[in-house]
Amino acid sequence: MKILENKAWKKFTPSDTQIEAIMLDPYIRKTMVPKNGILVSEFKLPDQCGVFKFKVDYRRVGLTNVDIADIVQVRPFRHNQHPRFLINAYPYYINIFSLMAAFFMLSGFLLFHKDSPVGKKVKKE
Repeated sequence: MKILENKAWKKFTPSDTQIEAIMLDPYIRKTMVPKNGILVSEFKLPDQCGVFKFKVDYRRVGLTNVDIADIVQVRPFRHNQHPRFLINAYPYYINIFSLMAAFFMLSGFLLFHKDSPVGKKVKKE
């Protein structure tokens, strides 16, 4: 936006522009700060899934109204969006594979083990 000052157009950077993150009620209302000619605001949404509406409504007398809204869906990760192998879970992975190896070794031992022939008992007289 530009504003006319002293018969010259100058860049207008408002200091009172706010952004709202709305679900049912306004959860967050933050003031936007000019940064490299762009109004910027950083915030974290609450830990709640749903549809949020980001809204900027700037109305000042003598200036053009700015009314911008964007709808964003906030949801947890799907099952295929998580990392495949977690570094913190390596002890559990080792535990599972060692348990599988022990099961196969025990199964092989029980299947292929031959009992020693039972000898006839000799009666002592």
